[in-house]
Amino acid sequence: MGLDSIWKMPDGVNHPAFEPALDLCGGLFSGSGQGSFRGKVYNEFIEHVSGISLYQEEMSNADVCKVARSLATYDSRSKDLVAFEITLAEIDDLTRMFTEYGDAGATLVGWW
Repeated sequence: MGLDSIWKMPDGVNHPAFEPALDLCGGLFSGSGQGSFRGKVYNEFIEHVSGISLYQEEMSNADVCKVARSLATYDSRSKDLVAFEITLAEIDDLTRMFTEYGDAGATLVGWW
């Protein structure tokens, strides 16, 4: 089953600008991190690191912040990377994305 993950901003708050631009997996209906991303690609890794699944109708801001903290403290020397087929650059982009959106008060909407 596919999953697009879409950032929902609080009223009056703009999406954060990322420099350098995020380079995460996007899909037909999702971007590469700016506004949305292909959640299906990252769900297993994020759930492994944080205990929180992206497969939910709307992830609270508290959980977005928890994912950000979990990613920030993840030991990238772990052998997990091979099992999850994820790169260090993707972990860095996921960390930046969840941190910025968490700080902005965003929630994450799942669409599948």
